[in-house]
Amino acid sequence: PAGVGAGGAFAPKNERELRAVLNDGMRWALEQGMCWKEDLERTEEGGAMPDADADAVSSRALKRGSPQLGSLGSGNHYLEL
Repeated sequence: PAGVGAGGAFAPKNERELRAVLNDGMRWALEQGMCWKEDLERTEEGGAMPDADADAVSSRALKRGSPQLGSLGSGNHYLEL
C-alpha cells in the first residue's frame, strides 16, 4: 500500500530515475548534490542495500510509491539525529 502522507521531498522525473534511486540509494543523492560523502560513511549500509534490485519492483508499485520519495512516513518510522 502507498503511504498516508501528502507527498515527499523529491519527485523523480521518470521511472528510470526512481529505479536509480532504489538501486543506488544515497550514492544517487550524493551525485545529485543532496548529501555529503560523510553522510554515506555515517549511514547504515553506506546508504544503500547491497543487493537492491529495482527491477524486482513492479511499475505499479513504483507509480504508487513515487510521490512519497523523501518522506519520513508515519507509524513506526523515526529519524536519528
